[in-house]
Amino acid sequence: MDLKAAPQTQTPTAVLPGAAEVTVIMVSYNTRLLTLKAVETLLESSRGLAMRVVVFDNGSHDGSAEAIRQAFPSI
Repeated sequence: MDLKAAPQTQTPTAVLPGAAEVTVIMVSYNTRLLTLKAVETLLESSRGLAMRVVVFDNGSHDGSAEAIRQAFPSI
């Protein structure tokens, strides 16, 4: 397994009091556009939550890891 996208923390600027802390783990393989859209949707719909997003890329050949790093530097 080739882990190209390192896990990082995505912390919103204002976390809601009493909000749960969530870790989201995504596994991808040659699904660049789908993974980009999934991360975008996740981040947009989870404002106010303390969240860590981890994306594991299993050696994709479509530039997935690079695209994720470029679009979402905090992931």
